[in-house]
Amino acid sequence: MNPSFILILALCLPPWGVMGEPLQNRMGGQASPYLALHGADPVHWQPWEPAVLERAQATNRPIFISSGYFACHWCHVMQRESFQDPAIAALLNRHFIPVKADRELNPALDDRLTAFAQETRGSAGWPLNAFLTPEGHAFMAHTYLPPQAFGDWIRKVAAVWAQKDAALRTLAREAAEALDRPPPGIEPLNLSPAGLRLRFTQGVLAQADELAGGFGEQGRFPMAPQWLAVLAVQRTHPKPVLAQRLALTLDQMAQQGLHDHLAGGFFRYTVDPAWTTPHFEKMLYNQALQALLYLRAAAVLERPAYREIARRTLAFTIQAMRHEDGGYVASLSAIDTADQEGGGYLWTPEAVKAALPPEEAALALEYWSLQGPPLLDGGRLPIPATPNEGAAQIPPATLERVRAKLLAQRPAHPRDHKRILAWNGLLLRAFAEALAPFPAFEAPGAELATALSAAFNAAEGLPRTLGGEVRGTLADYAFAADGLWQWAQATQSPAHRSRALAIARAGWERFWDGAAWTLAAAEATLPGGQKVAVEDGPMPSPAAVLIRLGLASEDAALEQKARQALEKARPLAEREPFWYPGYLQLLLP
Repeated sequence: MNPSFILILALCLPPWGVMGEPLQNRMGGQASPYLALHGADPVHWQPWEPAVLERAQATNRPIFISSGYFACHWCHVMQRESFQDPAIAALLNRHFIPVKADRELNPALDDRLTAFAQETRGSAGWPLNAFLTPEGHAFMAHTYLPPQAFGDWIRKVAAVWAQKDAALRTLAREAAEALDRPPPGIEPLNLSPAGLRLRFTQGVLAQADELAGGFGEQGRFPMAPQWLAVLAVQRTHPKPVLAQRLALTLDQMAQQGLHDHLAGGFFRYTVDPAWTTPHFEKMLYNQALQALLYLRAAAVLERPAYREIARRTLAFTIQAMRHEDGGYVASLSAIDTADQEGGGYLWTPEAVKAALPPEEAALALEYWSLQGPPLLDGGRLPIPATPNEGAAQIPPATLERVRAKLLAQRPAHPRDHKRILAWNGLLLRAFAEALAPFPAFEAPGAELATALSAAFNAAEGLPRTLGGEVRGTLADYAFAADGLWQWAQATQSPAHRSRALAIARAGWERFWDGAAWTLAAAEATLPGGQKVAVEDGPMPSPAAVLIRLGLASEDAALEQKARQALEKARPLAEREPFWYPGYLQLLLP
């Protein structure tokens, strides 16, 4: 760990003093449902904006920033336990400038805070709470804390700032510079295509769980960008071991608890490596990327059943996440209207018997493994039992009738009605790829393409959300352009192709300076944060997407920029192809 990070963590001991006059809570009426939820908190929350830094510097008060999102269960818990507590609110209001951020509206800001937390704590998550110097450099970060521990943490940070603010400023600035500094001596490996595929394959096999599927040793995330790259390699240079890991993971995701077996759609991740216990929020980008993954896997692995999973996922998205004004909402919350995590998704035998006639109740209890003691507080999650002869004989019409009756008892899950351009762009790409096998997706795809196209203004660019005022990020330009490009290819639409290129050109102009990428406009994030290569995360690398579009554009200027950006990213992508799978596919012939 960088010495600056270690020294920051060592500086937290009392007493503390008053700094500045209190502000007022400005979350009421915010367009973001997550921010609006905090409108009645006694904390004097401010939105992230340049005025926050100006006030912090004028009053020499640190900034406390709490980043979260609407569908996050623990964000709601911390609000209830801490941010609605008058004593904790008084501490925050007295000593800091409190900022509440929606990580989905300000992804570059959240990315910066996450990088700091991972460097100093070894992990990150949400709610992500951090203290910044008045210049905007992070010096402490933590995720969820219970109220007593959180109150103690606030007091310690206030104390050290009162005594050692100059030292903290220096260390925080050095820590920020260390985050920006590329690894020393990174040169291209100049790997052959075979060598690069081998390096990637070795990374996949090192991370993959050969028994349960997926990557890692603890919770299970879909990690669609990595699996899409595995499919790309498998398509041209098939290996039985890759096919086995792919099929195992795809089967586990579809057959276990990541998948909602009643309504359809996928949860964001599971907390266990066996894929049985999900974190219950459903994100739009997950639906889009899972549909894309299963569509491509159906062709590469010659598994037609995967194509049907993709169809059902897109059908669920249209049914549950379409916004009445066009476009698709960001997420469905992990909690139901009764504030219960997983509420509506979990069943007890008694609830099943109350919802169904005896014969159908017996079928549901056996087929979806709902008998026995509850695995979670609210009951058991419906997961089909291992197929047996009896289950195989259940008529599909009977199963659908029982499923519909159970769904009729499910309470609504609150929707985060933000319509994020980037995520809608990912969905449009999925519609484009689904169009050949499923022509019924033409109407929703055309509607979405029209909405994304209309969102772009040549002078003002793209917003972050349909109908919103926050400026678009690199991901919004990349994914919206890519969605329109793919839709234009699928429908032979010159108008959408032209719009895609216009958005791509604007993205290059705003976020690439010839040497590195910025993820968002300067006022939307913290100082620094430029990247020579943007790694893939839960979503594809937006930089790699813009490079791919530039190379395919038949526009000489875009092609030149794309080749330049790809070469600058090559050293990192060749060394860590597992974490840069979007670049990997560009470097392979």
